[in-house]
Amino acid sequence: MKLAATSLLLTISSLSLLSSAAAAKPQHVSTVKHESSVKHGSTAQQEGTTQHETPDTAQDTSAEEKIAAGEQARRQGNYPQAQSQIKLGLSQIQNSQNPSPERLAAAYNYLALLNNSMGQYADSEQNARRALSLGRQAKLSETILARHRVVLANALRQQGKYPEAQSNLEKAIATLKPSNHDKELFATATNNLGALYFWMGNYQQAITILKRGLALRLAIAAGDKENLDNENLDNENLDIANSYLDLGCTEFKLGQNAKAKEHLSLALAIRKNRLGDDHPETLNAMANLAALLDASGAAADSQKSLNLLQQVVKSGGKKLDAHHPDLIRYQQEYAEALTNQASRLSTKGQQQQALEAIQQAIKLRETTSKTLGHKDISYAIALANAATILKRLGKPQESKTMLIKAKTVLDGLPQSVQQSPEGKAIRKSN
Repeated sequence: MKLAATSLLLTISSLSLLSSAAAAKPQHVSTVKHESSVKHGSTAQQEGTTQHETPDTAQDTSAEEKIAAGEQARRQGNYPQAQSQIKLGLSQIQNSQNPSPERLAAAYNYLALLNNSMGQYADSEQNARRALSLGRQAKLSETILARHRVVLANALRQQGKYPEAQSNLEKAIATLKPSNHDKELFATATNNLGALYFWMGNYQQAITILKRGLALRLAIAAGDKENLDNENLDNENLDIANSYLDLGCTEFKLGQNAKAKEHLSLALAIRKNRLGDDHPETLNAMANLAALLDASGAAADSQKSLNLLQQVVKSGGKKLDAHHPDLIRYQQEYAEALTNQASRLSTKGQQQQALEAIQQAIKLRETTSKTLGHKDISYAIALANAATILKRLGKPQESKTMLIKAKTVLDGLPQSVQQSPEGKAIRKSN
């Protein structure tokens, strides 16, 4: 946050990149194929292994069909439908005669993937652990268990459990490296390890591994182009988009803004083309590009950033649950961008436009505060900035009322926050 004298507007610092697929959010844990081959009870078939259908599976293939339909809905960004179908399929397996641990492992793996997409990271961890445990119980191959480790590692990373996430990814990579059976999963595990280093703050190590992951994915796409059907080709392009996004976020952290913009723009273009404008993964890419544009400081880029964030918040409100961590972040980022816009406009003497921008920011802060159940210094700053703008508009009484609100919010925050430069600036305002 840039500090200002008490007579000036407080300004929130440039937006921090949200990131994607596993992080820079590398929020995609595993973009390996999960299509209807789950009808055989696990992801084993996708590693090239042979699996015989058990009598239990033969009597109850509709459970796997529901799970496959749920996974398809997840990929399309329809999370409520995905949740309904996957849970129905899981319940059907659980209630069948002598449900095999192999079938249950596959079902819990898909549920963990869905939990991750929905921002339910603790649930994702729990279900991924179940999948891994059941996979061991079923004596599945280490290659299949590696798939479960990749899913578990992403859930752990999302919760800041970096050492265990790193251990699982490194085990998966060690298992998959000598094998040619699942090149896509090896590339995904490699990419997600690079993304993990991003979140641990080791950007140089992150970019080295992420470049390796991108090279693997590009090689797979180039080698398989002639044999891939359209659906699988789309999936490969989405994997590449995930790598571009994670690489762009890391390049931003390293100050390589031109490269970052190129890769983030490519990621957004691919996701828009393959998934549509309103898909949650498209919105994530859009938010990351908006963050980069806002950080440039150029007026034109700032306006582009605002436009992108407005679209992200509007569409995200329709596609994501109100408590989804991504939606909350989008709302916070948009509020920060609006606060900065209000400051710029007010400095130029455009007080009415500045007031409109800061009022939008305040509404967003009210929404996120209600969702999270607590207020923060950013909310107090927005209120204090509104007070300053109202004063400049010649509305002293409204300005005073707004400043009282700002100080009331500040009073409810921890002492360390109240004693911060921002807190002291608000306290001295009059």
